[in-house]
Amino acid sequence: MPEVESAHGIRLDTNYYFWPPSWVNDTPGLFTGSGIPMRFAKLDGTIIDCYQACTQMPDESGESFPAFCDALLDRALGPQGYYGVFTTNMHFDFTPNAGSDAVVASAQAHGVPVVSARQMLNWLDGKNGSTFADLAWSGNQLSFTLGVGTGARNLRGMLPSCRPRPASR
Repeated sequence: MPEVESAHGIRLDTNYYFWPPSWVNDTPGLFTGSGIPMRFAKLDGTIIDCYQACTQMPDESGESFPAFCDALLDRALGPQGYYGVFTTNMHFDFTPNAGSDAVVASAQAHGVPVVSARQMLNWLDGKNGSTFADLAWSGNQLSFTLGVGTGARNLRGMLPSCRPRPASR
């Protein structure tokens, strides 16, 4: 499927989503193990230029909004560090849409941007086009340069914090 999508210019697939309601059980989480969109790959490891972004918040899975969205964002911004792109699928048969309005209000209350699929794809391309270079240690201080790819607005890098091991006896 992603190979066909890519051949037709579709580069962001959001069709893997939380459903049915009896399985979701109104429980927020990351059922792919990550909230970060990832590129698909062929069996031989060749990367396909099509990302999968799981849809955690469809309006047809019995989720309680805004509590469901609040939980995802609290865990992303809190000490758990469950970062991610939290995709919604809201059917606008009627306006206003209570689910969509609740998700947008939750994001705004958390200071999290709400973006379109096109904006997300541009950011992902920019993130993947970004580089760390000129890594150097001076004593216990690390320095480097960061090349930010086009579209990677508000990109942040993270480095692990390591504590020295105690000397062995």
